[in-house]
Order: sequence, then structure tokens, then C-alpha cells
Amino acid sequence: MDEDVKKQFLKGAEAAYEQIITSFAKGDKKLLKTLLEKEMFNRFSEVIDERKNKQLKYETTFIGL
Repeated sequence: MDEDVKKQFLKGAEAAYEQIITSFAKGDKKLLKTLLEKEMFNRFSEVIDERKNKQLKYETTFIGL
């Protein structure tokens, strides 16, 4: 694999990871649904719903990798 392709792939994976973590923290199921496969989305969604039912707030700050 070409080094430039590898770097580009890793940069994209890093951005997707940050979006997933940030969306999960915000409870943004709409965005998560576009980023995760169905089973994983369902797991994340259940936790978001559980937090909401318990009136828990989740905050995160993403610094980077």
C-alpha cells in the first residue's frame, strides 16, 4: 500500500472516530446512524436512550489521537 494512501486512510478513520465519539456524547442518533453499521448503531442507541431515561448528561471533549 502506498504511504500517501495509508496516511489518507488513517486521517479519514481518525475523523470518523471523532465524529462517532462526539455524536454519541451529544446523543445525536441521526448522525450515528450514518456512521455505524446497524447492530452497532442499535447498541449505541440503547445507551443513549438509557441515559435520557435516567436523565443523565454525558459530556466529552475530544483532544485528538
